[in-house]
Amino acid sequence: MRLHALIMAAAMGVPAVGIAYDPKVRLFSESVGYRYTSSVTELSQSDLFSELLLDAWEHRETQRQHLARTVPLLQQRVYDARSLALKLLGITENL
Repeated sequence: MRLHALIMAAAMGVPAVGIAYDPKVRLFSESVGYRYTSSVTELSQSDLFSELLLDAWEHRETQRQHLARTVPLLQQRVYDARSLALKLLGITENL
């Protein structure tokens, strides 16, 4: 999947497989424990992608548990970065 689809899948606790068309996809996939192809060209050169999909399906419950532990930590990092950015801009949060 592309980056935003992977982000939404992770946020919803859905196992997925990334297609690393860009380093950001690989980095995000690694951060949440998703398997991924190294490039788009791998999709046509082997059965690797279908193997990754099958692996994701077979280990979906383990992946969901991993996402349940990992995603909240990533979300907190996003909120912390947002708070820091607002603070640097002199903007008071009204939460």
